[in-house]
Amino acid sequence: MLLVVHSPAQKPSPQEIERFIPSIVGKVKPLGGEIPSHVWMKTSIDTLVKALTSKHADFQLRVHDTDRLDAVVDSLWRKGLLTKEPKRHKQWVGVVIVRKLASAIFEHALSKGTRCWDVTVSRTLSLVLVSCLNSRPGDVLLSNMNENEYPCMIYRDIHMNLAEGSTLENLVGRFTIRNGKGFK
Repeated sequence: MLLVVHSPAQKPSPQEIERFIPSIVGKVKPLGGEIPSHVWMKTSIDTLVKALTSKHADFQLRVHDTDRLDAVVDSLWRKGLLTKEPKRHKQWVGVVIVRKLASAIFEHALSKGTRCWDVTVSRTLSLVLVSCLNSRPGDVLLSNMNENEYPCMIYRDIHMNLAEGSTLENLVGRFTIRNGKGFK
């Protein structure tokens, strides 16, 4: 349990904030690992300082105070109480996430309106296409600045057929990515 010595309306001193930081480490339950992140702690301190500056007009940290807070965070990292390792591993965009994104685009268009349904449908189809091809948007469509005979994926770049059956599960596609960066 964290103990607050004075009322929340009273502004804390830099020394109190300095003593408060190490007490947070044992109380926090990070989503991605066992110990909190070094970046998370620095961001939290910045947020706290901004909130205190907003709440108390006369609250201000000197350069010396900021350096001391940074030193506390760095000492926690050296002791192994904070980590600089990334918590989340990259994951491929799955069909569930693409479905949520596509549904959100259409729900937004239905609830807020759209100037042109062609653009809404085109955006959704491009999102699905880019995720299916495991590519970046520049692989499928180049900017107007690039002079290329085919700056985008065209109809003849897409070959789809049903293999060994007549259901959607048997749909097979071959796509030509002419503007790809690196090997795909």
